[in-house]
Amino acid sequence: MDLDSKPITIDAVADPNRDDLVLLVGPDKERIPASSVILTTASPVFASMLSPPWKESQTKEIPLPEDDPDAMRFLTLTLSYQNRHEFVVRQRVPREILQIVIAADKYDMCTALKFALYYLLNEASKVYTLESPEVPADVSGEDIAYLCAAAYLLDNCKHFSEFSLNLMCSRKKPFQDLVDDELISSVLPAKFFVTLADNFAHIPLGMSQAIERWVKHSPMFDFCACLYPTRYEQLVLQFGVPNQVPLAIKRLRFLLLEEREWLSEECMVGAMEHRRLWGERSTLMVYLQGVESSQAQFCIRKLKGISTCEAKHARLIR
Repeated sequence: MDLDSKPITIDAVADPNRDDLVLLVGPDKERIPASSVILTTASPVFASMLSPPWKESQTKEIPLPEDDPDAMRFLTLTLSYQNRHEFVVRQRVPREILQIVIAADKYDMCTALKFALYYLLNEASKVYTLESPEVPADVSGEDIAYLCAAAYLLDNCKHFSEFSLNLMCSRKKPFQDLVDDELISSVLPAKFFVTLADNFAHIPLGMSQAIERWVKHSPMFDFCACLYPTRYEQLVLQFGVPNQVPLAIKRLRFLLLEEREWLSEECMVGAMEHRRLWGERSTLMVYLQGVESSQAQFCIRKLKGISTCEAKHARLIR
């Protein structure tokens, strides 16, 4: 999928039956036609801006020098029900999504655009997914951090936890570098980066130790010829190499899925299902439960100091 889409030129001719003003957006004052009726209905901020004395003035141009032109164009087209416009439906990169969400939040349009904004996040989650067993070479930490920030602004804890875990499992550079990005740091609180670094420091170590205990103490390795402990021993070694940790976490997730299938298979030695032969207590999943209980910390409510959250959080160990 080509995410490096070229900018699309939009016809700025106003609809004479609806558009009665022009937004002058960004430092270059790009002209975007808009309807005062639609803007004031969707946005309390615009309702205040376009109330008297502006309403009685003759000007039909609204300067918005600090806003992103493409983001404002997306908002005005979507609010005008032009959902099939090529500019609206094209694939967007994470930075563009964040800029759209920032603009919607600034003008208090998130309620009016609730489903459109959710659609953007949901589509992005299919591309920047934690479910891939590898870390794609073209995925940058900045991209996923942009999506974390967008979900945070929209108070979408489900996608926020997914993107945050993916960021932890994909980032190969120091998380502190993300703070230098003004767009990211303007949205995400400092506590998020502290939580991110803390999880990255402790969760992989806990996983590595749990695997070591499992390999050492589980009776499966002494009596079962179906398991190949070398796969897990190699995984432990990966956890010890900093730039291999993200890949090790993702591979562990998929090895756990294989373990579920293995439990239902017949043992080559015991001639019965592994689940019946060894029981659930001998599985790696059980050894990892302590690590799992410390997760689900990527929660918007927790970052804001709220104790309860009803969202379904993404987890490393499924």
